[in-house]
Amino acid sequence: MAYFLTCANRSHCLLLTESFRLQVNAAIQPAFFQQAVCLQHRDKRMIVIGDLHKRFVVSPDVDTLLTAMDEADRAPGPTVDGEEKLIKMDIP
Repeated sequence: MAYFLTCANRSHCLLLTESFRLQVNAAIQPAFFQQAVCLQHRDKRMIVIGDLHKRFVVSPDVDTLLTAMDEADRAPGPTVDGEEKLIKMDIP
């Protein structure tokens, strides 16, 4: 189940799972008639789903992705077989 919510920066987000969030922003609206369709190649059919009145841009929420990557980097334990035998470099 997906949830549509308002994020902290007042943009809208689509929350698919607890850690997978998409940002939804308004796009430039079309100046001509458009329809959403479903193409069935096997049956060589096209089914009209409906008219498009508004367009949106959906992109991954970068802040959520960076937070998840940071948490994964801080997780204890080796992530690659034999990692404990590799030379470690201290980064100041």
